Amino acid sequence: MASNKTILQLSSDEKYSGETSFDTSYDLIYAKIDAHQRIDNKGKAQSDPYGGMITLIMDRLPPEEIIEWGMNPRRYKCGRLIMELSQVGTTYHKVVFSNAACTNIRVRYSRQGEAYVQTRLEINAGSVIVGDFSLDNAWVKD
Repeated sequence: MASNKTILQLSSDEKYSGETSFDTSYDLIYAKIDAHQRIDNKGKAQSDPYGGMITLIMDRLPPEEIIEWGMNPRRYKCGRLIMELSQVGTTYHKVVFSNAACTNIRVRYSRQGEAYVQTRLEINAGSVIVGDFSLDNAWVKD
């Protein structure tokens, strides 16, 4: 039976290019990506897509790199989420984000379940690429 696996890979680079090297990888137990469009009262799209909020959960304490990213408001990173079928070992889906700030980091301790520690990250990305689709928030930084 195949099981799914999602991996977060981060780079020290701020922007993604074809030559970006990813320094670190983290196994995830949860990943969600939000994008939206404004609609009219008939349900028809009225705007370009916007968003790029990514929510991730790891079943471990956050490493130094992620703590520093979450505590420094001027720190931006690029990264990618790789979703794969672990039994087959093939990549099922890849999401690339760049110019991303970690806007919320929460560490939860619990004596229930298999992992006593969970780290939840909320990431706001300036741009997100999913397959052939690209979302650019056109941020202006300070």
